[in-house]
Amino acid sequence: MEGATSNDAADHPQQRRVRHPVIFVLGATGTGKSALAIDLAVRLRDGNPNNSPMEAQGAGAEGGGGNYNPHVINCDVMQMYRGLPVATNKASDAEMRGIPHHMLGFLGPLEHYTAPQFVAAAAQLIEGICTADADAAILVCGGTHYYQQALMIENSVIEDVGGDGDGDGAASLPPPAASAAASAAASASSLPTLWDQL
Repeated sequence: MEGATSNDAADHPQQRRVRHPVIFVLGATGTGKSALAIDLAVRLRDGNPNNSPMEAQGAGAEGGGGNYNPHVINCDVMQMYRGLPVATNKASDAEMRGIPHHMLGFLGPLEHYTAPQFVAAAAQLIEGICTADADAAILVCGGTHYYQQALMIENSVIEDVGGDGDGDGAASLPPPAASAAASAAASASSLPTLWDQL
């Protein structure tokens, strides 16, 4: 706060509201990231009876907490593909508890998607949400850490250095037929033969 002293913030915690908090929920597969993000979003929306520091920042003049309109932005590349709700443990509508979720199931099964594409889409989405809603809060949740890092840290994605020109800085995977041929050759070989080839 411009011109505010440290005592001003301590004396009036309700005035320290974060305009648009952006919270990253990170973790390994199967650790409950989605459930945690939804729980945090519900607390941001409805208030927290324990009145945590985040709630103190979001508390209105009455100190009731909440007062944010949270949105969860998916950052799990597998959940971006349509038709994989069970395989990716995508939250059901009931589990989402009325919290808007974005970037889920919008890619076809054969579409290629890169970190730079994610950053551009997520940044545009965040800007649009925050421009349209003064009380928006953003929770970025998922296990594709390269995408999260690219969104958090500007210029952290190396584009097309030794890559194949698609903007992700990595060589393309071999075509499915080549992969199948390599798998068949590996299956036919003994372990010592494969070790020698390495």
